[in-house]
Amino acid sequence: MYGERPIVGWLSTWVINLAAVMDFDISEQQRRRTANMLIEELYMLNMAEITLFFKKLQKGDYGTFYGKFNVQTILIAAKQYRQQRGIILSRLPEKEQKKYS
Repeated sequence: MYGERPIVGWLSTWVINLAAVMDFDISEQQRRRTANMLIEELYMLNMAEITLFFKKLQKGDYGTFYGKFNVQTILIAAKQYRQQRGIILSRLPEKEQKKYS
């Protein structure tokens, strides 16, 4: 339904927001690269789940950024979020699991 371009733009907005909350400067290249890498890592999530991921990331649920913007920290957090999501989904009845796959 949506092409990749709007999704990259939406993720880029979240990356900019994250950098602003953390008081980090990021370049256009960092923003684009991070958004593209996040698409690869979080492609199966809907907008609400991605919003939840970024809110948890901003609150420090997935560790601390040590003085600078770091794409690896974000990608590791994305993997942790997906693992947590998988655990939660595995506890749902099979009928409910299909809604999220």
